[in-house]
Amino acid sequence: MSSWGAYEHYRHGNLEEALVDALKAFESTMKVILTANGKTYGALDTASKLVLTCSKAGLMPSYNESHLTSLENVLISGIPTLRNKNGGHGQGEEIRTVEPEIVAYGLHLTASAIVMLAGLEAKRRAAP
Repeated sequence: MSSWGAYEHYRHGNLEEALVDALKAFESTMKVILTANGKTYGALDTASKLVLTCSKAGLMPSYNESHLTSLENVLISGIPTLRNKNGGHGQGEEIRTVEPEIVAYGLHLTASAIVMLAGLEAKRRAAP
């Protein structure tokens, strides 16, 4: 499912599904970019591992080590953690309440990351 699917889930109140599909779109984006740049990754790599692979491959900006580390932390702890805590696993005995504001934040964070990664990839492809 695409990030469009995540948004549709959100619009219809399917908040857990929205977070799950947002993470899938984020992971798929990174896999496509890694493949396009001849970089390898494991078929079962998590989003966290894919972010680090993209970073080590120089596919994200590295203005300085501090900025890159912060960017990695936002991407690793943001999208995957929101999904894991709010929609990725069974809820157990207690009914889990997923706040729409948290899901909206997750969708915006995911969209921003995808726009950044896709835009950087487009520039790489356009470079002579």
